Amino acid sequence: MLLIILISFYPLKTTQAEVYRWIDENGNTHFSDQPHANATRHKITASKPAGIGISNRQLQKQKELLDDFQEKRETQQQQALQQKKRQAITDKNCTTLKNRLRTYQEVDYLYTRDDAGEKQHLSNQQKNKEEQKLRTLIDERC
Repeated sequence: MLLIILISFYPLKTTQAEVYRWIDENGNTHFSDQPHANATRHKITASKPAGIGISNRQLQKQKELLDDFQEKRETQQQQALQQKKRQAITDKNCTTLKNRLRTYQEVDYLYTRDDAGEKQHLSNQQKNKEEQKLRTLIDERC
């Protein structure tokens, strides 16, 4: 993209073209870029129009602006990628919490392990309390 912009502002050189001119039997004058019988060849030289050239300072300014634009674009892309990763982690955690709540609701009883590794069955009240904790976490994080 930078190359296209720089080329478009590159000072133009003079250009030349060949034009053929002839007069037909009715006296009409014709011009063409292709040779014709009885045509005379003319060289036309066109110089660059005034104001087309661009100074080195202007080119440098353009390059700086393009570099700034590219840097901002890359920063935005990195931020978008990081946000996407954070969202994927959040989604995974939400799925885990929702699956755990579904499991708690489907089973008849829950248990925890004490310090000795023994199962400690939770009462219905304790089970409901654990389910409520999961609902609260789901509401806060999902």
